Amino acid sequence: MSLKKLSIYLLSGLISLTLASCAYPIAQRYRREVKPGITFGKVYRNPDAYKGDMVIWGGMVIKTVNDAKGSEIYVLETPLHYGEQPEQIEYSRGRFIAGTRSYMDPLVYRKGRMITVAGEVIGSKSITEDKTAYAYPVVQIRQITLWSRSYYYPYPYYPYYPYGWYGPYWGYGSYWGYGPYRDY
Repeated sequence: MSLKKLSIYLLSGLISLTLASCAYPIAQRYRREVKPGITFGKVYRNPDAYKGDMVIWGGMVIKTVNDAKGSEIYVLETPLHYGEQPEQIEYSRGRFIAGTRSYMDPLVYRKGRMITVAGEVIGSKSITEDKTAYAYPVVQIRQITLWSRSYYYPYPYYPYYPYGWYGPYWGYGSYWGYGPYRDY
């Protein structure tokens, strides 16, 4: 194989990998159905006005409930980052229910997991929690993405693991587990 052909194969493979890494988790056909300007806040205030509209929401799973009709995933909604990944729960604007006729395993979709849902608004469901009635917007799931847990590993702090720029004993506090770099 000539060097020119090899370089073309390598370049096309690199381009394919780059494009694949920029892909969204929700299929393009569902993303095209979403009308601009339909926000979670608007649907939350008046779900009946948006029945039949496609939305893409995400957040943290509160609980998953299964019965004979199917499954309901209760979600604490958060805004989505670029790439449709949910942000931290501090930015939540409310809750919603993602429903489906199929079985969703409560151990897979357990409390604390982050999901992104493409679904059709089908109305609202009023539920009493802590002696307060709460109206959840309900969406029928068309596609769901379960995000893997991401962990923050503060160590190695230095670019050259394990000792860093200045050697094994510089910055005793961070090396021995106490001092300015300890994660309390």
